[in-house]
Amino acid sequence: MKTRREWIEKRLRPYYKRAVDGSFGDPSIAIPISGSVNINHLAACWGTKLILLETTRQNIRWQGQMMFTRGAARQFDIPWGWYVAGYHNGYTKGGVKKGSTSPNAPPGGISVSAIRRAYFMTWFAGTNLMFSEIDLWTPWERMLKGEALDLTEAGKAYVELYDFVQKHPDRGVPYTPVALLVNYDRGSNRAGGRAFWRFPYTHADSMLDAFYACILDWPYDPQIGFPSKKGLEYVFAHNPYGDIFDAITPDFPDQTSFRKALPAYKVAVLLGEYPENPAMAEILTDFVRKGGTLLINVKHLNKSFPAEFSGLVPTGETLSCGGFTVEKAELKNASVLEKDKDGNPILTLSNFGKGRVLTTLQHYMTDYSKEEGVIRRKLPLIDKVLRQFSEENLPVKVEGDIQYGLNRNKTGWRLYLINNKGIAKFSDTPGIVNPAEKRTVKVSFPKLNVNTVAELFSGKELSLSGGSLTLEVAPGEILLLEIRSTNRN
Repeated sequence: MKTRREWIEKRLRPYYKRAVDGSFGDPSIAIPISGSVNINHLAACWGTKLILLETTRQNIRWQGQMMFTRGAARQFDIPWGWYVAGYHNGYTKGGVKKGSTSPNAPPGGISVSAIRRAYFMTWFAGTNLMFSEIDLWTPWERMLKGEALDLTEAGKAYVELYDFVQKHPDRGVPYTPVALLVNYDRGSNRAGGRAFWRFPYTHADSMLDAFYACILDWPYDPQIGFPSKKGLEYVFAHNPYGDIFDAITPDFPDQTSFRKALPAYKVAVLLGEYPENPAMAEILTDFVRKGGTLLINVKHLNKSFPAEFSGLVPTGETLSCGGFTVEKAELKNASVLEKDKDGNPILTLSNFGKGRVLTTLQHYMTDYSKEEGVIRRKLPLIDKVLRQFSEENLPVKVEGDIQYGLNRNKTGWRLYLINNKGIAKFSDTPGIVNPAEKRTVKVSFPKLNVNTVAELFSGKELSLSGGSLTLEVAPGEILLLEIRSTNRN
């Protein structure tokens, strides 16, 4: 099949239909699960009423799957779930490649620490349900040998989550002010690269990968990104922006779901390649007019947008700088925010209605190479705009090498902090903790009048010093701060 759309319509849709036929012909009770390619948006579009993601392996950043599945669920107003598996692909401590080992045959599989972090992250992320593929009780074959039927270490983590949820039921709603708008036929796998693993890697594809590089904490270090003889385990990403992203789809043939979903976000970032689409342009224009911020690339501009929307007019001329193709443009009512090293404008700002349009002039914001995977590194302009969006829209400031995110509940905010560093896991050992990988984190509250802060795992009230907190987070540790303030916005 020559195109992505053809692959979707002639391969994926018939496959989906056969699955629905096996569910009594009712798409509302067919439950798709996506473990590698982020395509739950297609099932949601075709009528399913529950979507699942599966996470497994120790060398994949799981937030990518999270933001795509949660975004699709929010766009179509359906529940979503998280299936926690735990297979390990790597080496023994002696350096022998073991292949795929199961957590149900200890000490195989990912570490119990990673399993515990996955369990709690399903709750923080807003899932409606969670499944564990991992044995929670002593395996039957061991019981048949006369061993006691008892909780496994993963089972103890499961019970810990259950007890914690019962004690603190109001987790709140995950606060994700930034919508990544990714095209319908993206076929993006959880590690980036070619669409559906088979179609040519395009310049537009590299744009999503470049955002992945920042959000999922690439560069793709081979000591982490692939099975490593050092046993390094990295299942969630640290970044300076926080877990503030959902991925939604702007170019379905029926625009109803996109029109309803987009106003819930404060910022939209258009990624990928699009033919001229008047309906999509109208929704984006209305989003900005009513106060939203849109980051758009010069390759996305066309006559469907109002002439004054971006505040500039591309001239059709390009130049090259540092491997980037830069579009020359005539500035009308746009101001220049960033220039490249040769002095060429590469980021402009235009005010439109109550909102803002940020236009980037480097084609797809990347120094594209057809060699798949080259864009697995952080590009400065992308990092800068994401830091800006985080700072503008989060009520707290988190400084330190940590994973973090916010949920808004009835009494204020809940802030989770997770240290994913410092856990080594070999195929033939339990998880090995390196205490030196603890992280020091500073949390401040520039937009909140804070009354009290408590850490819910320990139950301790925390004292602020100069309006901020300094915390140490051990390797694999999770902290959850309950922030109560007189203002919640």
